[in-house]
Amino acid sequence: MKKSILLGALAGSCLTMTGYGQSVEELMGVSVTSIQTPDDPTMTGHASAEECPFYLGVAANAVVAGTININDSTAANGTRLNDSKVKFDAGSGFNINFGYRVPDSYVFVELSAGYLWNGVKQFTGSYAPAGIALGNLTTQDGNFYQIPVMITPGLELELPGRWPFIEGGAIRFGPRIGFTYQDLAVKNITNDINANVFNFSSREWVFAFGAMVSIDLFFDYRTSMNIGYQFLGNLTTGLGTLEEASGAPAGSLPEVETNFTYSNVVSVGLTFYF
Repeated sequence: MKKSILLGALAGSCLTMTGYGQSVEELMGVSVTSIQTPDDPTMTGHASAEECPFYLGVAANAVVAGTININDSTAANGTRLNDSKVKFDAGSGFNINFGYRVPDSYVFVELSAGYLWNGVKQFTGSYAPAGIALGNLTTQDGNFYQIPVMITPGLELELPGRWPFIEGGAIRFGPRIGFTYQDLAVKNITNDINANVFNFSSREWVFAFGAMVSIDLFFDYRTSMNIGYQFLGNLTTGLGTLEEASGAPAGSLPEVETNFTYSNVVSVGLTFYF
């Protein structure tokens, strides 16, 4: 008799608990079996290419422009410009990147545009008017502006795991190709044989190429801090004509030409995924 009473009580308790569990499921709209237990692994990660294939980045730049070595040239009247070069101070700038990450792959395509500036640290050269002794040219006055517009097809590798305050990351790298608008002006060039003052300047679009690498560190599911480096090279030939400030006859001063300019650009900014 006592065994029958005990078994009946246990059966009633089980039915009551089952009904209570069903009531909880109906009330909360969730399945009790779907609730994550403390022993389950914590979900980590950030926006994937499948969820957010597009991204927009803005960054501030530090720019180290390489020395421009100027070709030797001679004007029609025999005036020569030899052994000339332009060195630059460290500069600054910014850039904007818009990219597309191809879902289910490691491939991305990025379009970038920027604005770079460097001041002229020193221009030096040798100047030899026809029939006159060689003179040395020098100045520290001028500016070099660049507006690169580049496209990058590259690869993206995801960084696994969760670090403190970081939801993982990604590394991107690839070649770059496009065009750069260059505005170079070198002013108040003096020489050591007379009081003449010279200038030269050039504004033109030139073919550009290079490479980039960047790392994104996600501190939010759709937002990351971007740290990047790019090498920017430009093929160019004309930097203008050496001009005398007081005015010299046309064709009496040599052309200023170079075959190549380059810059190293380090950037830090934010990238937004959507």
